[in-house]
Amino acid sequence: MRSLFIKTALFGLVVCAAGQLSAGTVGFWRFEPGATWADSSGNGLTLTRTSTNLKVVDRPSSGSGSYLSIIPQTGAENDGVAHLDGQAYRFYVADTNLFDFGSNAFTFETFVTPTTNGYQTVVEKVDEWRMGINQANGKLTLSLYDGVSEWKTAQKIFDGATSFTAGNDYYVAAVVAPGVSNTVVSFYYQNLTAGGDLLSDVKTIAGINSITNSAERLELNGNAVSRSLDYMDEVRLSSGALSRFELLATFPELGYWRFEPGAVTNDSSGNGLDLTQLIAGASGGGGIDFPKGVDRNESGEGSYLPTIPQSGVTNAGVSYFNAKGNHWAVADTNLFDFGTSAFSFETFVTPTTGIGYQTVAEKDEEWRVSINESKGELTLAVWDASLASNNWVIAQAKLDGTNSFTGSVDYYIGVVATPGASNTAVTLYYQNLTDGGDLLSAKRTIAGVTSIHNTTNSFLLNGDTNQRAVRYTDEVRIVTRALGESELLVAAAADPSGFDAFVDKYDLSGDPSANADNDELTDWGEYVFGGNPTNSGDIGTQPSFDSGDYLFSIVGDNTLQYYVLTNTNLVEGSWGTNTGPVAITDESGELGSYTNAVGTADDELFIKLLVE
Repeated sequence: MRSLFIKTALFGLVVCAAGQLSAGTVGFWRFEPGATWADSSGNGLTLTRTSTNLKVVDRPSSGSGSYLSIIPQTGAENDGVAHLDGQAYRFYVADTNLFDFGSNAFTFETFVTPTTNGYQTVVEKVDEWRMGINQANGKLTLSLYDGVSEWKTAQKIFDGATSFTAGNDYYVAAVVAPGVSNTVVSFYYQNLTAGGDLLSDVKTIAGINSITNSAERLELNGNAVSRSLDYMDEVRLSSGALSRFELLATFPELGYWRFEPGAVTNDSSGNGLDLTQLIAGASGGGGIDFPKGVDRNESGEGSYLPTIPQSGVTNAGVSYFNAKGNHWAVADTNLFDFGTSAFSFETFVTPTTGIGYQTVAEKDEEWRVSINESKGELTLAVWDASLASNNWVIAQAKLDGTNSFTGSVDYYIGVVATPGASNTAVTLYYQNLTDGGDLLSAKRTIAGVTSIHNTTNSFLLNGDTNQRAVRYTDEVRIVTRALGESELLVAAAADPSGFDAFVDKYDLSGDPSANADNDELTDWGEYVFGGNPTNSGDIGTQPSFDSGDYLFSIVGDNTLQYYVLTNTNLVEGSWGTNTGPVAITDESGELGSYTNAVGTADDELFIKLLVE
């Protein structure tokens, strides 16, 4: 609960902000509705709470505890969070040999929202290890017990003393890897409220080469009010050292090739799959100089988009094939071994005029994406020697008719393939970038295919002859899960709404309890009542009382609800609900007026408005 007022106002106003996995997962506590304390790892490590005051609540749509609606690594929806509310209570699970890491590495990660308590315990395996954050000085710490009497600590400050601002949401992780004489700790940090980058740093704890083993329980949150968090979510403990690209906060990109100036062949995913120019002996002459990276054209073919909608990054370079049958190539790696797992492929492409079928990307004898300039077909072909005479079975669509692909016109294409028990589900995406058309999609099924064939063949971009080659490509990305439409490169990130939009408008910290203009209303209160958080003279429209009617105004935000509470004696009495909860149905973002009949029968009556 967050108060609107720094001082007590006439009517006692108070307003609140709304509030089997991969091998190596020891425990994964997601705090989802209907499975509040459950362990999603499949290991049965269900949490117990030390007090019923610890609650799982619906994930707020904005503000503290809103975190992420979709978990980047898994694509799972995030509907619930743990509300710790700064209280000295803990979730815990009894000791198990799954916690006995010894000289083996482990990884801990979670979303957290600090209070104003300074140092706050995030997790602790009593007498073994613990992680903490410090709201006062910005430190992220990982401490190991030496098994005798001393805790030894690695720490990192990522964003100065304000690294952990109360009310803001963060992702934190530590990869703990014991060595011969020391333990290496890799810290990760991301400000989710500010939408910042995932930052990392490596520290060493000298003199400890093994994690102490005790019979004590694993505990979440601090054991004193002065060490407690506000919210927590997506708590995952893994055996082994997860790479950056296996963490919950990261997108599982296999490869992302952007062809930017100075980094033409670089793989931006971080997996090191840099491209090599492969000359296929293209006929027609002049092919030896292609493909190559060139500056993005300002207009015409190969101009694509100056900014990538999903990420907001600038697009300065593209790949120029010039219709020559040579490739960009990446040698095979086990990252390409999809098997029964889903994958997504997407790119910008410019067809060549007059040659019909053109290969965009191919992992030979595994899968292939192609376009047909004369027939308008976007195709995913999957290798299965038992199902087709030519060994390839396909999913195909003409998303804009036979004219879907015109030479020297720019397009976005995407393919999402999800193998199932008896078929593979395929979603094909298409957008004409030159005409600024809508993103179109079609769902198809490849019957009988239940997995993607595995070979040692290289991954190739472009066709192998001048008769199958495209003009340009750009922004080639492969992701090792099924992307939703909102996650595609051409899908713009949703504009902030509600309190988040208010924060952006006035350049606020994002902490609802902050008070930017040092008046009697917090930033959250200014939002609810239509005030200006940068002007202490503007506190919006305040409630009033007239002939038994309580009159008030609330911003049009349908994620809010209000209560009218009354009390006849502030010394000995208690607050009772006169009305509520009442859901706000207005979505306009403008102030709406409300009237609540309280009456005048009592000699003395105190009224409080609660909005959450």
